[in-house]
Amino acid sequence: MEYIVSRNYIIDDEVLEKNVFFTVWGKKMPPYDKLGVGDIIYWYDRQSNKINFKTRIIKLKKFNFNSRNELLQGINNFFRHLQGEEYLKTKGDKGFCLCYKIKKISQVSFYRPAGIRLPQYGWLEVDKDIKKSWLDADQFRMADESVLSRLANRDLTRKIKEKYGCKCQFPGCGIRIKTKTGYYAEVAHIVPVRDSGKTAAGNLIVLCPNHHKEFDFGELTIDKCDKNGLKGILNNKKFTIKF
Repeated sequence: MEYIVSRNYIIDDEVLEKNVFFTVWGKKMPPYDKLGVGDIIYWYDRQSNKINFKTRIIKLKKFNFNSRNELLQGINNFFRHLQGEEYLKTKGDKGFCLCYKIKKISQVSFYRPAGIRLPQYGWLEVDKDIKKSWLDADQFRMADESVLSRLANRDLTRKIKEKYGCKCQFPGCGIRIKTKTGYYAEVAHIVPVRDSGKTAAGNLIVLCPNHHKEFDFGELTIDKCDKNGLKGILNNKKFTIKF
């Protein structure tokens, strides 16, 4: 059997190599009863919106627990050490636990297609439709390059926003807009796309909506732009932005 596991942290080689893996549920969730050694796990990273790795289960333990001590002891007996204490703090004193060790098969890059939703709890079992629409390497290679480019650009702009805390980089501003889901800011091209500017590090800055509009439609002159920063004049006002 094959399953897709969703994580809200970045999955990379170091995580796969060093982390121990266990999942705790308050009640039996798929695929608790069906999961077995040899089954395939695809690791979906919510931050990049794609599956990054394909792995195989090489050791597995399932158990139910009726106290916090039973849960910790069961995990310790399987791994001989414990990780994820913060994760465990969010769990109740009764439930079901999966402990598993994995072996990496391959690194992949399968962006999640529109229309496929992952369960809030439990793992997504791979059926023929998911296999065809999401995990077919040939279909992925034939995907529209503009779509793949847009998804890659989204990853880059997200990282740039995170680097500067979603704060406008224009001198004297520093605004970030609070929303229900976090902070909002925009990423502007220093050299506009219409002038062959690229969506790449070194040509992007974080701005509030107002300064973004000024950059796009105001009187902008760039005097200097390098790895250290940006100097110019915007609507008759000199500015320096350090990177």
